[in-house]
Amino acid sequence: MLENIPQKSLGRKIFNIILPLCILLAAVFVSRYFFLNPPEEKKRRAPKRPVLSVETLVLKPQEYQVSINGFGTVQPSSIGSVVSQVKGVITSLGDNVQSGSFFEKDELFFTIDARDYQAALKITEASLSEAKAKLVEEEARSTQALLNWQRLGKGADGGDLVLRKPYLATARAAVLSAEAKKEQAQLALERTHIKAPYAGRVLEKSVDIGQFVSAGTTLAKIYATQDFEVRVPLNHRQQDLLDLSQESSATFGIRVEIQSGKETTEEKWAGQIFRTEAILDPKNQQLFVVVRLDNSLKHQENGRSLPRIGQFVRVSIQGKVFSNVFLIPSHTLYTNNEVIILDDGKLTRRQVSVIDRGKEFAVIDSGVVAGEQLVLTSLGAVTTGTEAVQTVSKKREH
Repeated sequence: MLENIPQKSLGRKIFNIILPLCILLAAVFVSRYFFLNPPEEKKRRAPKRPVLSVETLVLKPQEYQVSINGFGTVQPSSIGSVVSQVKGVITSLGDNVQSGSFFEKDELFFTIDARDYQAALKITEASLSEAKAKLVEEEARSTQALLNWQRLGKGADGGDLVLRKPYLATARAAVLSAEAKKEQAQLALERTHIKAPYAGRVLEKSVDIGQFVSAGTTLAKIYATQDFEVRVPLNHRQQDLLDLSQESSATFGIRVEIQSGKETTEEKWAGQIFRTEAILDPKNQQLFVVVRLDNSLKHQENGRSLPRIGQFVRVSIQGKVFSNVFLIPSHTLYTNNEVIILDDGKLTRRQVSVIDRGKEFAVIDSGVVAGEQLVLTSLGAVTTGTEAVQTVSKKREH
């Protein structure tokens, strides 16, 4: 029994050594197996990207006339002052000489005391009669001198002095001078009645009855109501749309619509381009065109109100007529003048040439082709190649 004890102890020690080695080898073997044969992960399918649904418009070329919008203030075509050409006391006023009154051409404004001028006219008439009498007398003397020379049997010409030709010329000159003085006196007398030079309206009356005025005194300020004008500034783009040039007056007479711009009651008047100013504004290189309203006084006669001087108005000018252009909604025009076209189920960003752009519509003349489908739906920063489908129920043509 004592001899078997050491053998058991030795066997236990061997077992204790071999067992950890076996476990270690088993662990290495298992690790290597899993390393060489990793488990396969099940691949999940990527979620399908949703296809955009867009509303489109079939592009169709058409003819389009550009409308150029601008602003300006109403000014009369003629404005000035009524000035006295003679001196004297104002004795009477016309019926329509108060501020704001309308008047007709040749209507009486003011009357100046004319008694001095009537007396001056009589004096010139008397001087003229005296000059004419002296001329008749000198003509008779000249005729008698010629007869006397002929009685003396002198065949040769008696000369200017013998025939009193210098005296005759002096008498005739005196008559002409007297006639001129009479015309001056008549003109001064007529100028005591100051009349309207044209049909218009009174801005301001400066004198009254009993006031003494001298030649050059301003009596009233008036303006013509036959035609009003509006100066409208145009930038380079707007000038191109009107095809303005210094060598041609083809744009004169272009129809223009003028609006008062009032929020409550918007009034409208018709007009046309009357002229362009000679030079560009050096500050901003704008060119002013002058729009003239047609027969403004007739508006008042027909019960329509006239625009007021200095009134701010909007104008709409008929520009060029373009053929084979495309009219598209303004919101479909993106940055850098790009539009989005739906072609074979994919979206394409396309750069276009813009002729004109307003709040509602833009006009393009290149970059797209007739029959293509313009995307109306706002897409923002969508990229070329994005798949999309057309909303059939909203398909439109333009």
